[in-house]
Amino acid sequence: MLRYNTDALEFEGYSNNAWGAIGGGGAPVIIKESFSPFVGQTNYDLNPLGQNNPQDENYVNIYIDGVYQNLNTISSVITSGTGAAASTTVTMVSGAPAGVTVEIVSTI
Repeated sequence: MLRYNTDALEFEGYSNNAWGAIGGGGAPVIIKESFSPFVGQTNYDLNPLGQNNPQDENYVNIYIDGVYQNLNTISSVITSGTGAAASTTVTMVSGAPAGVTVEIVSTI
């Protein structure tokens, strides 16, 4: 069954005795974090407590002093743990220079 929820302004489907959002019903969450790296720093730990855990590098954008870095500058995006204890580390191929700001924007 399908219905349009006028309170949530979205279409919903009925499954397992409950109504829920269907394809495209939920909006993505975008989180921006800023870092002041030390010389040569390549690892960046994203917001802890399971609040910022993108699936992989395709959900991460890196900016150095506001300049977008190509996807090939990301070596890995690794999430360890589960639930509220999960944490994600983004590793860049090479370290950022001193005195810059690294911003990591991720979609979860």
